[in-house]
Amino acid sequence: MRKKEKGINIRVDEKEKEKITKKAKKCHLSLSSYLRKCALNQEIIEVPNDNFRVIYTDIVDLRFNIERVRKCTNYRRVKTN
Repeated sequence: MRKKEKGINIRVDEKEKEKITKKAKKCHLSLSSYLRKCALNQEIIEVPNDNFRVIYTDIVDLRFNIERVRKCTNYRRVKTN
């Protein structure tokens, strides 16, 4: 990574600082990295929280189970005809 030698200062109120800091944390970025990406219109990816991961895993499991039921149902139809 290249060395960052120049600084830019901005002024924000307390609420704005808290909001920006929370957004940076959600993306697992430092405040500087987050603000740099914002200013340069670079993609910022928010890391899903643990609740999202649990729900996503449940949905994937349900999809797998539905597919198994569908295959069994189709197999029985073919076998009985």
